[in-house]
Amino acid sequence: KKFWHERNSLFFADYIETLSDPNGTHKNLDLTYAVRDGLICHCGEIDQQGIVPRDKAMDLYDIKKPGSQQPFSWEGCIVKVSDKIAFIGRDIEDARAYHILDMGSYRELRQLVAETLGFSPRIRSGRAINTTVLMNDMIVDLCEQSSPEKGICFSDAYFSFIKELKKFCFSNIYNHWRLVEFQQYAQSVLSCIYRTLIKTQPYAKSGRISSCLRYYPTLSTTFEDWLIRYTNYAPRNERDKKKLMRYETKEVFNVDDWESYQKCIIEYISGMTDSFAIHAFEEIISF
Repeated sequence: KKFWHERNSLFFADYIETLSDPNGTHKNLDLTYAVRDGLICHCGEIDQQGIVPRDKAMDLYDIKKPGSQQPFSWEGCIVKVSDKIAFIGRDIEDARAYHILDMGSYRELRQLVAETLGFSPRIRSGRAINTTVLMNDMIVDLCEQSSPEKGICFSDAYFSFIKELKKFCFSNIYNHWRLVEFQQYAQSVLSCIYRTLIKTQPYAKSGRISSCLRYYPTLSTTFEDWLIRYTNYAPRNERDKKKLMRYETKEVFNVDDWESYQKCIIEYISGMTDSFAIHAFEEIISF
Protein backbone atom coordinates (compact mmCIF):
# COMPACT_ATOMS: atom_id res chain seq x y z
CA LYS A 1 0.00 0.00 0.00
CA LYS A 2 1.17 3.50 -0.78
CA PHE A 3 2.32 5.50 2.23
CA TRP A 4 0.47 8.77 2.80
CA HIS A 5 0.76 11.14 5.71
CA GLU A 6 -2.90 11.45 6.72
CA ARG A 7 -3.52 7.72 6.90
CA ASN A 8 -0.26 7.28 8.79
CA SER A 9 -1.50 9.87 11.31
CA LEU A 10 -4.68 7.86 11.90
CA PHE A 11 -2.74 4.60 12.13
CA PHE A 12 -0.39 6.05 14.75
CA ALA A 13 -3.29 7.41 16.81
CA ASP A 14 -5.14 4.08 16.67
CA TYR A 15 -2.30 1.62 17.21
CA ILE A 16 1.00 3.29 18.12
CA GLU A 17 0.49 6.24 20.46
CA THR A 18 -0.08 5.26 24.10
CA LEU A 19 -0.71 6.75 27.51
CA SER A 20 0.36 5.20 30.79
CA ASP A 21 -2.21 4.48 33.49
CA PRO A 22 -1.61 5.16 37.24
CA ASN A 23 0.28 1.85 37.43
CA GLY A 24 2.65 2.84 34.63
CA THR A 25 1.14 0.44 32.09
CA HIS A 26 0.95 1.79 28.55
CA LYS A 27 -2.40 1.52 26.78
CA ASN A 28 -3.78 2.68 23.42
CA LEU A 29 -5.56 6.05 23.23
CA ASP A 30 -9.05 4.90 22.10
CA LEU A 31 -9.91 8.28 20.55
CA THR A 32 -13.40 9.29 19.43
CA TYR A 33 -14.55 8.93 15.82
CA ALA A 34 -14.61 12.71 15.30
CA VAL A 35 -10.98 13.11 16.37
CA ARG A 36 -9.83 10.16 14.26
CA ASP A 37 -11.80 11.48 11.29
CA GLY A 38 -10.14 14.87 11.70
CA LEU A 39 -6.73 13.22 11.52
CA ILE A 40 -7.21 11.37 8.25
CA CYS A 41 -9.17 14.23 6.62
CA HIS A 42 -7.03 17.08 7.92
CA CYS A 43 -5.10 17.56 4.72
CA GLY A 44 -5.90 17.85 1.03
CA GLU A 45 -6.01 20.85 -1.25
CA ILE A 46 -8.21 23.83 -0.44
CA ASP A 47 -8.63 24.82 -4.08
CA GLN A 48 -12.34 24.88 -3.46
CA GLN A 49 -14.74 27.21 -1.75
CA GLY A 50 -17.36 26.23 0.80
CA ILE A 51 -16.07 23.16 2.66
CA VAL A 52 -18.94 21.42 4.47
CA PRO A 53 -18.95 18.15 6.45
CA ARG A 54 -19.88 14.93 4.66
CA ASP A 55 -23.23 13.57 5.82
CA LYS A 56 -22.34 9.92 6.50
CA ALA A 57 -19.95 8.16 8.85
CA MET A 58 -17.72 5.52 7.28
CA ASP A 59 -14.89 3.16 8.08
CA LEU A 60 -11.98 5.60 8.02
CA TYR A 61 -9.62 2.97 6.64
CA ASP A 62 -11.83 2.78 3.54
CA ILE A 63 -10.56 6.25 2.56
CA LYS A 64 -8.09 5.44 -0.20
CA LYS A 65 -6.34 8.73 -0.94
CA PRO A 66 -5.81 12.14 0.69
CA GLY A 67 -8.44 14.79 0.05
CA SER A 68 -11.00 12.32 -1.35
CA GLN A 69 -13.41 12.80 1.57
CA GLN A 70 -14.45 15.89 3.50
CA PRO A 71 -14.34 15.67 7.32
CA PHE A 72 -17.42 14.42 9.18
CA SER A 73 -17.64 17.44 11.51
CA TRP A 74 -17.42 21.22 11.27
CA GLU A 75 -14.44 21.06 13.62
CA GLY A 76 -12.72 18.74 11.16
CA CYS A 77 -13.41 21.19 8.32
CA ILE A 78 -11.78 23.98 10.34
CA VAL A 79 -8.75 21.78 11.01
CA LYS A 80 -8.44 21.03 7.29
CA VAL A 81 -8.38 24.71 6.34
CA SER A 82 -6.24 25.84 9.28
CA ASP A 83 -3.65 23.17 8.43
CA LYS A 84 -3.07 24.82 5.05
CA ILE A 85 -2.92 28.32 6.53
CA ALA A 86 -0.46 27.19 9.18
CA PHE A 87 1.93 25.24 6.99
CA ILE A 88 2.08 27.89 4.26
CA GLY A 89 2.84 30.55 6.85
CA ARG A 90 5.40 28.41 8.65
CA ASP A 91 7.12 27.38 5.43
CA ILE A 92 7.61 31.02 4.44
CA GLU A 93 8.91 31.86 7.92
CA ASP A 94 11.36 28.92 7.87
CA ALA A 95 12.48 29.78 4.34
CA ARG A 96 13.36 33.29 5.45
CA ALA A 97 15.15 32.04 8.58
CA TYR A 98 17.29 29.60 6.56
CA HIS A 99 17.93 32.10 3.75
CA ILE A 100 16.01 30.12 1.14
CA LEU A 101 14.11 33.30 0.27
CA ASP A 102 16.36 36.11 -0.93
CA MET A 103 15.39 39.78 -1.28
CA GLY A 104 14.19 39.19 -4.83
CA SER A 105 11.77 36.52 -3.60
CA TYR A 106 10.58 38.78 -0.80
CA ARG A 107 9.88 41.57 -3.31
CA GLU A 108 7.93 39.03 -5.36
CA LEU A 109 5.89 38.20 -2.26
CA ARG A 110 5.12 41.88 -1.67
CA GLN A 111 4.04 42.23 -5.29
CA LEU A 112 1.84 39.15 -4.98
CA VAL A 113 0.08 40.71 -1.98
CA ALA A 114 -0.42 43.93 -3.92
CA GLU A 115 -1.81 42.24 -7.03
CA THR A 116 -4.19 39.80 -5.35
CA LEU A 117 -5.36 41.82 -2.34
CA GLY A 118 -5.17 45.26 -3.90
CA PHE A 119 -2.77 46.84 -1.43
CA SER A 120 0.18 49.07 -2.22
CA PRO A 121 3.42 47.10 -2.70
CA ARG A 122 5.12 49.44 -0.26
CA ILE A 123 2.64 49.28 2.58
CA ARG A 124 -0.17 47.00 3.55
CA SER A 125 -2.67 49.09 5.49
CA GLY A 126 0.28 50.58 7.33
CA ARG A 127 1.50 47.16 8.51
CA ALA A 128 4.53 45.07 7.63
CA ILE A 129 4.18 42.18 5.21
CA ASN A 130 5.10 39.11 7.22
CA THR A 131 3.58 35.72 7.88
CA THR A 132 2.04 36.76 11.19
CA VAL A 133 0.11 39.58 9.53
CA LEU A 134 -0.88 37.49 6.51
CA MET A 135 -2.05 34.53 8.61
CA ASN A 136 -4.03 36.82 10.90
CA ASP A 137 -5.77 38.44 7.94
CA MET A 138 -6.58 35.06 6.36
CA ILE A 139 -8.13 33.87 9.63
CA VAL A 140 -10.16 37.06 10.03
CA ASP A 141 -11.39 36.77 6.44
CA LEU A 142 -12.30 33.10 7.00
CA CYS A 143 -14.37 33.99 10.08
CA GLU A 144 -16.15 36.83 8.29
CA GLN A 145 -17.02 34.81 5.18
CA SER A 146 -17.96 31.39 6.58
CA SER A 147 -21.49 30.34 7.53
CA PRO A 148 -23.54 27.12 7.85
CA GLU A 149 -25.10 27.92 4.48
CA LYS A 150 -21.88 28.77 2.59
CA GLY A 151 -19.56 26.42 4.43
CA ILE A 152 -15.98 27.20 5.48
CA CYS A 153 -14.78 29.68 2.88
CA PHE A 154 -12.70 32.76 2.09
CA SER A 155 -13.62 35.86 0.17
CA ASP A 156 -12.76 35.72 -3.53
CA ALA A 157 -9.76 38.01 -2.99
CA TYR A 158 -8.22 35.90 -0.23
CA PHE A 159 -9.06 32.63 -1.98
CA SER A 160 -7.16 33.88 -5.04
CA PHE A 161 -4.33 35.07 -2.80
CA ILE A 162 -3.94 31.64 -1.13
CA LYS A 163 -3.75 29.88 -4.49
CA GLU A 164 -1.10 32.33 -5.71
CA LEU A 165 0.76 32.00 -2.41
CA LYS A 166 0.94 28.23 -2.86
CA LYS A 167 2.40 28.74 -6.35
CA PHE A 168 4.93 31.13 -4.84
CA CYS A 169 5.95 28.53 -2.25
CA PHE A 170 6.45 25.80 -4.85
CA SER A 171 8.43 28.08 -7.11
CA ASN A 172 10.62 29.75 -4.48
CA ILE A 173 10.79 27.25 -1.60
CA TYR A 174 9.86 23.62 -2.27
CA ASN A 175 11.79 23.41 -5.55
CA HIS A 176 14.76 25.48 -4.37
CA TRP A 177 18.04 23.84 -5.35
CA ARG A 178 19.32 23.76 -1.75
CA LEU A 179 16.28 21.77 -0.64
CA VAL A 180 16.58 19.43 -3.61
CA GLU A 181 20.10 18.57 -2.43
CA PHE A 182 18.81 17.96 1.11
CA GLN A 183 16.04 15.71 -0.23
CA GLN A 184 18.68 13.47 -1.77
CA TYR A 185 20.53 13.34 1.56
CA ALA A 186 17.30 12.57 3.43
CA GLN A 187 16.54 9.75 1.00
CA SER A 188 19.99 8.28 1.65
CA VAL A 189 19.45 8.47 5.42
CA LEU A 190 16.06 6.74 5.35
CA SER A 191 17.12 4.12 2.80
CA CYS A 192 20.20 3.23 4.85
CA ILE A 193 18.14 2.75 8.02
CA TYR A 194 15.58 0.63 6.17
CA ARG A 195 18.24 -1.57 4.52
CA THR A 196 19.87 -2.15 7.90
CA LEU A 197 16.68 -3.09 9.70
CA ILE A 198 15.16 -5.26 6.97
CA LYS A 199 18.11 -7.65 7.37
CA THR A 200 17.20 -8.29 11.00
CA GLN A 201 14.09 -10.45 10.53
CA PRO A 202 15.85 -13.78 11.33
CA TYR A 203 17.06 -12.26 14.60
CA ALA A 204 13.62 -10.87 15.37
CA LYS A 205 12.12 -14.34 14.96
CA SER A 206 14.55 -15.71 17.55
CA GLY A 207 14.37 -12.75 19.96
CA ARG A 208 17.95 -11.58 19.36
CA ILE A 209 17.58 -8.05 17.96
CA SER A 210 19.83 -6.54 20.65
CA SER A 211 22.60 -8.93 19.63
CA CYS A 212 22.16 -8.25 15.92
CA LEU A 213 22.21 -4.45 16.32
CA ARG A 214 24.75 -4.29 19.17
CA TYR A 215 27.02 -1.90 17.26
CA TYR A 216 24.19 0.63 16.99
CA PRO A 217 23.10 1.21 20.61
CA THR A 218 20.40 3.83 20.03
CA LEU A 219 18.90 2.02 17.05
CA SER A 220 19.08 -1.32 18.87
CA THR A 221 17.36 -0.10 22.04
CA THR A 222 14.57 1.82 20.34
CA PHE A 223 13.83 -0.74 17.63
CA GLU A 224 13.68 -3.63 20.09
CA ASP A 225 11.38 -1.59 22.32
CA TRP A 226 9.20 -0.97 19.24
CA LEU A 227 9.06 -4.70 18.52
CA ILE A 228 8.14 -5.47 22.14
CA ARG A 229 5.33 -2.94 22.05
CA TYR A 230 3.71 -3.72 18.73
CA THR A 231 4.63 -7.23 17.57
CA ASN A 232 4.75 -10.85 18.72
CA TYR A 233 8.50 -10.45 19.36
CA ALA A 234 9.74 -12.43 22.39
CA PRO A 235 13.14 -11.17 23.59
CA ARG A 236 15.66 -13.68 24.91
CA ASN A 237 17.23 -11.14 27.24
CA GLU A 238 15.62 -11.34 30.70
CA ARG A 239 15.94 -7.58 31.16
CA ASP A 240 13.98 -6.96 27.99
CA LYS A 241 11.32 -9.52 28.93
CA LYS A 242 10.32 -7.29 31.83
CA LYS A 243 9.32 -4.59 29.33
CA LEU A 244 6.50 -6.84 28.13
CA MET A 245 4.71 -6.30 31.43
CA ARG A 246 4.56 -2.53 30.86
CA TYR A 247 2.47 -2.67 27.70
CA GLU A 248 -1.16 -3.56 27.09
CA THR A 249 -1.10 -2.54 23.44
CA LYS A 250 -2.55 -4.22 20.37
CA GLU A 251 -0.33 -6.62 18.47
CA VAL A 252 -0.03 -4.78 15.17
CA PHE A 253 2.74 -6.61 13.30
CA ASN A 254 4.00 -10.18 12.98
CA VAL A 255 7.78 -10.62 12.91
CA ASP A 256 7.35 -14.03 11.23
CA ASP A 257 5.56 -12.55 8.22
CA TRP A 258 7.76 -10.82 5.63
CA GLU A 259 5.22 -8.24 4.46
CA SER A 260 4.18 -7.42 8.01
CA TYR A 261 7.82 -7.01 9.05
CA GLN A 262 8.41 -4.60 6.18
CA LYS A 263 5.44 -2.50 7.27
CA CYS A 264 6.67 -2.66 10.86
CA ILE A 265 9.99 -1.10 9.85
CA ILE A 266 8.38 1.54 7.64
CA GLU A 267 6.08 2.65 10.45
CA TYR A 268 9.00 2.71 12.90
CA ILE A 269 10.99 4.95 10.58
CA SER A 270 7.99 7.20 9.92
CA GLY A 271 7.85 8.06 13.62
CA MET A 272 11.43 9.35 13.71
CA THR A 273 12.30 13.01 14.06
CA ASP A 274 14.88 14.42 11.65
CA SER A 275 17.55 14.57 14.36
CA PHE A 276 16.92 10.99 15.51
CA ALA A 277 17.05 9.63 11.95
CA ILE A 278 20.34 11.42 11.30
CA HIS A 279 21.75 10.10 14.60
CA ALA A 280 20.71 6.53 13.71
CA PHE A 281 22.24 6.93 10.24
CA GLU A 282 25.52 8.15 11.73
CA GLU A 283 25.58 5.15 14.07
CA ILE A 284 25.25 2.82 11.10
CA ILE A 285 28.01 4.40 9.00
CA SER A 286 30.46 4.93 11.88
CA PHE A 287 33.22 2.48 12.81
